[in-house]
Amino acid sequence: MFRSGQLFSFLVVVVAIASLGPLLYLHQLWLVEGANYSQLITRLSTVREGVAEAHLWTEELITGDTTQDIAEVQERFSDAHLATAEFLDFLPEKGGGVISKVVDGIPIDEHVQLLAQEIVSLEEAADARLAARAVSGAGSESDITFDSIYKRVLEKTRLIESTVVDHQQRATERNLRNHRLTLLIWAATLAGTALTLLVLRSRQQTMEDEKRLMESRFQEAQKLESLGVLAGGIAHDFNNLLQAISGNASLLLHDTTLPEKIRDQVLEIDGGAQKASELTSQMLAYAGKGRLNEVVVLFDSMVEEIATLVRLSVPKTVPVLYDLKASGACLRCNQTQVQQVVMNLVINAAEASQDDPQPVEVMTYSRTFEAPELIDSVSTAEMCEPGEYVVFEVQDHGTGMSDETLERCFEPFFSTKFTGRGLGLAAVHGIVRAHQGLLKVSTELGKGTNFQVYLPRCFEDPDVRDVVTSVPTYSGIGRKVLVIDDDPLVRKIMVRMLKRIGYEVVSEESGEKGIECLTEFDGKFHVVIVDMEMPGKNGLAVGKIIRERWSHLPLVLSSGYSQDLIQDGGPFDAFIQKPYSLTSMATTVNSVALDANGLSSP
Repeated sequence: MFRSGQLFSFLVVVVAIASLGPLLYLHQLWLVEGANYSQLITRLSTVREGVAEAHLWTEELITGDTTQDIAEVQERFSDAHLATAEFLDFLPEKGGGVISKVVDGIPIDEHVQLLAQEIVSLEEAADARLAARAVSGAGSESDITFDSIYKRVLEKTRLIESTVVDHQQRATERNLRNHRLTLLIWAATLAGTALTLLVLRSRQQTMEDEKRLMESRFQEAQKLESLGVLAGGIAHDFNNLLQAISGNASLLLHDTTLPEKIRDQVLEIDGGAQKASELTSQMLAYAGKGRLNEVVVLFDSMVEEIATLVRLSVPKTVPVLYDLKASGACLRCNQTQVQQVVMNLVINAAEASQDDPQPVEVMTYSRTFEAPELIDSVSTAEMCEPGEYVVFEVQDHGTGMSDETLERCFEPFFSTKFTGRGLGLAAVHGIVRAHQGLLKVSTELGKGTNFQVYLPRCFEDPDVRDVVTSVPTYSGIGRKVLVIDDDPLVRKIMVRMLKRIGYEVVSEESGEKGIECLTEFDGKFHVVIVDMEMPGKNGLAVGKIIRERWSHLPLVLSSGYSQDLIQDGGPFDAFIQKPYSLTSMATTVNSVALDANGLSSP
């Protein structure tokens, strides 16, 4: 495209230059035509001057003036004859159409021939007077005849000259019109050329901008992909670790002999594990390895809920002032993710204000935005539309950011902090976009930074979360389960949970050993639980083999990833995501396990 545009530009310039040719050609013709007319008029002037001098000198010779010579008179007549002959020769070639003129019913070239004859007659009359000077004085018949011929010669030259001059003026006016028209056409061509070049340059600039934008988006996509791979891997491994914490806490909480004081402490452990699980779920969603679980929440209430946690996370020397005025405004959002946005922005603001502790101002309010107001933002969702938004604003009076830092502050892994990981604002950027929102930043080095997050307002009623406190009543007595998981810590807690609800448990550390165990027991299990990520054969491969050989066996897939990513069309009957509690484990396993007689559970 670019090369074809360059070729077209070259052709346009060539046309513009070529269009100058006719203009120069016509101008040259005009100059030549003017020079030709000048030559014709010069010849007529020579005729008139030669005849006048010959007439004057003839009169002086007749009056006895000895300073004149008859040879000079003859020379003047010769000049007049020569000029007349040249005029007649030039007339067809350089007359520019004068030769076609008819004056007093006689063509102009015949007038010139008559002029030549009159000059001959004038010369003969002059010779006759000079030969008879004594009788050719003033008033004589020869003098009268001589003067009469002279007047006719002058009249003929004036007639011919006026005809030439009149034709020249008409030709000049015509040429001037043609010249102006040609100049106008060339100017229009030049303007068109300039406009075309500007358009082509604009298109080229647009293409270059689009190319840079595509390259920038590609680089951003690569960075986000790298972040996704990292976040997904961390979240998966972290979920395995959380399984041990959450699972053991769940077992303790279902121990009726547990002292109340210890139960409260275990509840705090379990609550912390659940919040950590929510964060890992958010990391998986941000990494593209899980869908968002959205709920409708009151925005101000959500901010108030995490105010205490924010207070514990920011430097104690920096006060945080809240001005929450989005009363009654709801959001449909992933609550954990939006809470992370609030946490990240407030903590960043507080850390930026440590050197000169001034309050960090946190504000919420509702506002209606028009389309032009939505354009000037760092992050604009493709489907973002004008309307009612809930605004979360954080203002600090700290160090601010330089232009270079502002340009890169949302890049994954970019950080100006010594211990920073460069993931906080990158996560904010991604979460805001995922919620069809906007993100605006204004900053001045040394004076502070202002972040504004706009999230579409929801006009539904807030969701009410049900709290499940029941102890599982399911029993696995008389049933046997096979657990296949490569993580010994996870295997250990799974065995404890399943034994707690009455199952006989066999565990294996790999898919290959799990298949060997099934072969050894001839598939006599009531349910098989398989981990997704394992060395060698992964959970999907193991599940397919089991389904082919022992089609009657119920299969449960366990993973730190979400079901959306790995269960699609798989061979499993149920899915459970780590970390899970004793209740969720019992509910899931008992829902698919065969009964003690080999029949499906009701």
